[in-house]
Amino acid sequence: MRRTESYTAPGVSRRKRPDIRLIAAGVLLSLLVHRPAGAYDFEVSARTEGHGYQLRRYEGNSIAFLNRRRITQYLGVRIFNLLGDGHQPRGATPPPLLYLHGLMRFDTDFGGYVQPSVPVREIENNQFDLMLGALEGRNLLRGWLDFTLGRQYDGELLDFFAFDGLRVRLCLPKRLFIESFFGAQVDREHPFSAAVFETDGTSGDASDDAIAPTFGLAGGVEDLAGFALRVAYRGTASKAPAGLVSETATEGEPFWGIDQELVFVSLSYRVPVLETQPLFGMRYNILTDSFDDVQVGLSQRVGEHQNVRLELLRSRPHFDGDSIFNLFAVEPWTEVAGSYALRLLGRRLELTARCGYRRFFHDEEEGDSAEPDAISAGLGARWRSPRLAADLDLHYVGGLGTTTAGGDAFGQWTVVRWLALEGRVSLIASDDSAYSDDVTNFGLQVGGQLRLFRGVKIHVLLEDNISRLQRSALRLLGVLDLEFAP
Repeated sequence: MRRTESYTAPGVSRRKRPDIRLIAAGVLLSLLVHRPAGAYDFEVSARTEGHGYQLRRYEGNSIAFLNRRRITQYLGVRIFNLLGDGHQPRGATPPPLLYLHGLMRFDTDFGGYVQPSVPVREIENNQFDLMLGALEGRNLLRGWLDFTLGRQYDGELLDFFAFDGLRVRLCLPKRLFIESFFGAQVDREHPFSAAVFETDGTSGDASDDAIAPTFGLAGGVEDLAGFALRVAYRGTASKAPAGLVSETATEGEPFWGIDQELVFVSLSYRVPVLETQPLFGMRYNILTDSFDDVQVGLSQRVGEHQNVRLELLRSRPHFDGDSIFNLFAVEPWTEVAGSYALRLLGRRLELTARCGYRRFFHDEEEGDSAEPDAISAGLGARWRSPRLAADLDLHYVGGLGTTTAGGDAFGQWTVVRWLALEGRVSLIASDDSAYSDDVTNFGLQVGGQLRLFRGVKIHVLLEDNISRLQRSALRLLGVLDLEFAP
């Protein structure tokens, strides 16, 4: 019997035939453990604004002009789909969502505001601001829970408020909800807080640096067969400044007090078939025992292109409990107004008209020294098309010894996809009978938008205002707008 031996040359590896059974087992295993790859999306935006203009400042018996050379930079980021892509079949339960968003701003001034002997604090705003920064979750726990953690805003009946804290919302059946929040009020004196959050009329001393806890609770119905109801409460507390004495606290011991307690109620209902929608809103101030804001409205749709609205408004300015403005007489007012809107040419053209009567309630010490009535009227036209956008607004306000009338015309023409030109012309005349004087102001703006690349735009605007009080108020504005979303 002849024996056969295999031989492999030195330096040459022997090649084996692949095992079909191992390949099949690997493919089957990969199919069994297959899962879709996870990913998240993000958007980054940057905006740089440059301003150049002058401010008129009165120093004793003289007038000084402050040159402002201002640079403002914004940086925003939004990260979403952290729990998945967020896509669900139609009719399925909304998917859980988790996303993070923030907006930062840096403002600095290279102008001459530091030249006067006393620096101008109201425009001294060289600081870093965190405008918005929060982690938000939606439709968690099978759609029962929503939350927001971080810097956020509250806008009950246009009552602008910002706080750092946690808001939790429990979504119940039948479109019912309950929510609550707790945190600290955002104030200009705190680090990374914008100047817009300054508390009006407060002491301005070191007590403003103290943390002011805020808390709130709300509940209601969210659009159940056209019906919506929201009832909310918000309170804010703070520590009293040093030197004040409380009846319940020992001498020298700091004590806490409530600075703000507000109750909000808002409801609306859309009547089927009739397309009628009544609206109601109310803000009650517990500290002053007064209704600071009452809004009653009725909106009626007429056909496909017309809408009529009637409004009854009553408003009284409200302030923080520590504000000195609470010691002065504040004039509430009541207004009845009606408006009409008409859409034509496939909704490209919209015409509006509004007329209102307002009555002021003066302090008793003033008596009839000022005219208590005011009448307002306005006409507007708006045009929107793929290449042309235009607005025309005319207004008139008479009352309180002052009459103001004027108009404003704006237009934007898209020349090509990457270039748009815009302009504005305004004329406002005011007559104050108390000073037997009148002022007419003429304003002109010209500018444009240039799209360099996708997500990169440059805005340039030049404006001037001319009146008897100032020969010229020239201002130049430039904006570099960046947006990146892969």
